[in-house]
Amino acid sequence: MLTFTKSPSHAFTRSPCQARTRQAGALSLFSIVLARIPLWGFGSFNSAMTFTGEMFKTSQAKSSPQPPFTYNSVWPAVYNTLTETWTETHGGSQTITTQYSQYADIVSTVNTTTSGPFVGDGTITSVSVTSSLVTINYTFTLYLNPANPLQGTIFTGVYTGQLSGTILNPAGLGPFNPGDTAYGWAALTTAANSLLAGVPIPAITGNSQWVTVDPISTAPGYRLSTNIYNSATLWDYVGAAANGFPTSPSGCQTQFMPKSILDWPVPSPDAQPTGAYVNQGACLSLKSTWNLNGAGWGNPAVDPGINNPPPAGLAQVMNDHATLYVQKLDLTNFQSPGTVIPAKTFPNPIPWPKTMTFSPTDVTANTGAGTFGLLGFQALPR
Repeated sequence: MLTFTKSPSHAFTRSPCQARTRQAGALSLFSIVLARIPLWGFGSFNSAMTFTGEMFKTSQAKSSPQPPFTYNSVWPAVYNTLTETWTETHGGSQTITTQYSQYADIVSTVNTTTSGPFVGDGTITSVSVTSSLVTINYTFTLYLNPANPLQGTIFTGVYTGQLSGTILNPAGLGPFNPGDTAYGWAALTTAANSLLAGVPIPAITGNSQWVTVDPISTAPGYRLSTNIYNSATLWDYVGAAANGFPTSPSGCQTQFMPKSILDWPVPSPDAQPTGAYVNQGACLSLKSTWNLNGAGWGNPAVDPGINNPPPAGLAQVMNDHATLYVQKLDLTNFQSPGTVIPAKTFPNPIPWPKTMTFSPTDVTANTGAGTFGLLGFQALPR
C-alpha cells in the first residue's frame, strides 16, 4: 500500500484570503440587532412667538387664524405633554391634552373635554410667553337679549398652553433630564437593553442584515423589522455594540448627535436634529455578530466591486474592520463626541478571518460601569 506524505516544503498553508471561513469578496459581513426607545416631545416655547388678531378656537387647527407654535430645538431636554385650556367668563371651558408616547406606533394622543357654552373665538388683548407656558387673554361679544338683538355683552377668556412631563414621567414637571436617577438616560438605556435581550442575533448569511426592535403598544410589546445591506434607511447603524447611544428616531442616514464611530460615511452635522426630526430622537442599544474578513461590508450581489478601491468619499466605509474603538457618551453635552480610544478589552488589530460577537456589556467593560457609548470600527474625527 502506497502512502503519500507531504514534506514540510510541500505543505499547503492557507493565507487569510484563501481561508475557507472568509466570505466572498473579502467582505466583513454582519448581523445586527438594535433596540430603540423613542425620546421625542415638545421643545420649550420659543419666546419670539407672536399672536395677534382673532383667537383660535382649537389648538393649532388647520383652520386656525394663528400660526402653529414654534419650539426651541433642545433635544434631549423635551417635554411630552401639552395641556391647553380655555376658560371663559360666560361659563364655558375646553381642555385639550396632547401627549407623546413611549411607543413607536403612537406619536401622540389627544384628549378634548368641553363644557358649558364654550365659544373659543374672540379678539386677543394680551399675550405672555415663557419657556413652558403661553397665556393669551381675549374678549368676545355675545348677543343674548332677544328683545334687543343689537345689545351685546362682552365676555373675557383666558387661554393657557402648559408644557410638562417627560416620556418616563408624564406627571412630572419636565423637561427630560438625562441625569435624572429615576427617569433619565439610564432608565431609557435599561428599557432599550431589555428589548434587546429578548431578540437573538440571527446567523450571518450571504447578506449583511439588521433586525430593529421598537416598542409598541400592543402584544407582544415590540415590533421587529428586518433589513439587508441595501436597505439604505439603516446604514447609519452599522457598528459593533451600543449601550444607550443617542440616535435619529427611525433611521434616516444621518447621525444627528454626537459624531460617532459607526461605519456610515456621512458624519454627524454635530448639531440638533432639524426638519421633521426637531426634538425627536431615540436611545439606542445594539448587539452584533461579525465575520471579520477584511475590507468593506455589504451584499456582493448589490455591490460586486465592494473590495475594489472605493469611490471618492467612501474610504471610511471600506476600512479593514481590524481595530475596535470605544466612544463614551457625555451626558452633559449630547453634541460632544466624548472620548474615543481603541477598545482595551479586545485585541487591536483583530486578526482576521475571525467571527466575533459584541454586546452592550462590551461597551461598559471599556467605558466603566454606569456609562453609555459605542463600540465601532471607525475613529474620529469624521
